[in-house]
Amino acid sequence: RLHFITDPLEARRGETEFLDTQIDDILQKALPQAAQTWSQHLSVFPVAGTIDISPDVCYGTFSGEIDSMQITNADMVIIVSAAEELDTPDGEKAPVCGPHSLALGAACTLDQWDRPIVGFINLCLQESNQSDDVELDRLVSQAFREAHRLQSPTAAEDRRVDAATIFTHEIGHTL
Repeated sequence: RLHFITDPLEARRGETEFLDTQIDDILQKALPQAAQTWSQHLSVFPVAGTIDISPDVCYGTFSGEIDSMQITNADMVIIVSAAEELDTPDGEKAPVCGPHSLALGAACTLDQWDRPIVGFINLCLQESNQSDDVELDRLVSQAFREAHRLQSPTAAEDRRVDAATIFTHEIGHTL
């Protein structure tokens, strides 16, 4: 039972039409597919009660971007953003997206048994903003292959690395 808080991601709407399309694809396709993948392969004892989210969650990384809330019927809450820099606990900005960075994910809050119940995923979209005629999936596939020193896809390697695959991977980091 994953619950996504997408306010920081959706705050990027209106920057470009291309970015708006990518955000729609992430919300409508990539996140649901990644959640479905994990739900097929992972079983946990359900969280009883609510998961409390405050503006200073994740060491203040998203202060000013999310409000206090209580999430019910979830075992893990993941905050989704697409920022080139994230706030640090000391109030500074830290760059998180480089030439081969696709995304990062981490746990922020653990329960009394050290089980992660709140985490975040930041998707690096700056490359996709450079050209409106380039698809995120193609950029992600190319960057993934470069980062892992893989050759171009062959007949034996017909699986594309798309945004859903990246989110599935990053959810693993949050867990």
